[in-house]
Amino acid sequence: LKSLIISSISMMLQLLSGIGIMLNSLSKMLSGIGLDIPSSLESCLFDFVGALANLIAAIIVDSIGTKYMFCFSAFGLFVGLLMYSITLKVNMANWIGTLTVFVYFLFYGLGLGPIPWYLFSTMVPDSCRIESSAIVTALNLFLPGILDYIWNGLDKLSGQFGSSIFGAIDCLIAIIFGLIFIPIEHHNEEDSINLL
Repeated sequence: LKSLIISSISMMLQLLSGIGIMLNSLSKMLSGIGLDIPSSLESCLFDFVGALANLIAAIIVDSIGTKYMFCFSAFGLFVGLLMYSITLKVNMANWIGTLTVFVYFLFYGLGLGPIPWYLFSTMVPDSCRIESSAIVTALNLFLPGILDYIWNGLDKLSGQFGSSIFGAIDCLIAIIFGLIFIPIEHHNEEDSINLL
């Protein structure tokens, strides 16, 4: 039960980290620097950044560990969202805001994006892995509908600035949560050799 709760909270923190804010900002950001490209190409461009970050994370996560990769990623997201919110209030060159979105997607792909999916498969025993993965997946599918309502409310109250600050606060909470609750994995090279 504890592992399922930790996995579920990590998934909620992932969803609250501001990914919806950034996805909604793509067109505005790219057109602001003179890149008027179709939305499908925008998505491909930013998905490529996330996929590249996932590949990098897959290579280095064994040496850093899931716990610290999650926290490092959340810190990068915090910085990205904070920088983005500053660009909303201070008149800066458009490319700076776009760079902050790229930074955000890079750090999202490094840990906070993929690690919640990985956690429940490693923390939960085989006997209830399917059931717990169903719960975490259902959470990922149904929570965004509620979050859209929250983001729209925040947007009406304080615009994208308030939503970005909310996401940044969530990322700070994710850092603390990761340091306290995500277990340190111990990788044994002998086990890896036996698996081969």
